[in-house]
Amino acid sequence: MFNVLNSLTALARKKSDLLEPSLLKLSELMRYTIYETDQDFIPLKSEIDYIQSYINLQQMRFDENIRLWINMDEARIQHQQIAPMLLIPLIENAF
Repeated sequence: MFNVLNSLTALARKKSDLLEPSLLKLSELMRYTIYETDQDFIPLKSEIDYIQSYINLQQMRFDENIRLWINMDEARIQHQQIAPMLLIPLIENAF
């Protein structure tokens, strides 16, 4: 999350048009972190949605030079549960 804030600071200094959409993405990420991670398990779909938002934010940061596809069978993961924030450090550390 600190890397995201540093990126937003750089966008603000450049007066970039990407600042506003980046802040909106950050608010999505923070909302998830605050409201969805207080449970022992959450839907896997929620975690994947967070990851997708995080990747979208990083794509803005790197001028969309990042290509990543998340290929999943929505029906298969519909009832799957996962500990919150389990996958997120893997994705964050990739950037």
